[in-house]
Amino acid sequence: QTASAGIGMLCPTSCDGLIPMAKTEFLQIRFSPEDRQRLVNAAAGNHLDPSTWARQIIMRAIEDWEKKQKGAADKASSAGKHKSKRES
Repeated sequence: QTASAGIGMLCPTSCDGLIPMAKTEFLQIRFSPEDRQRLVNAAAGNHLDPSTWARQIIMRAIEDWEKKQKGAADKASSAGKHKSKRES
């Protein structure tokens, strides 16, 4: 299987529909034959190529992680502001 240098992908959570997004970087992931077949089956169940499905899942996980990081930073910032007001 070869990777294409096409543009456009379905955005997993942050937008609606197809948006232009150049994919110029590659990430190699190793699977056992059994896990590779599980990936193929999951992707096919969503009418996607395995690489597209995996990319969407990975990007969704990154977005979730970023939201948690932002939430933790916002909570820390808010706690610091309340502490400052109490000390005044």
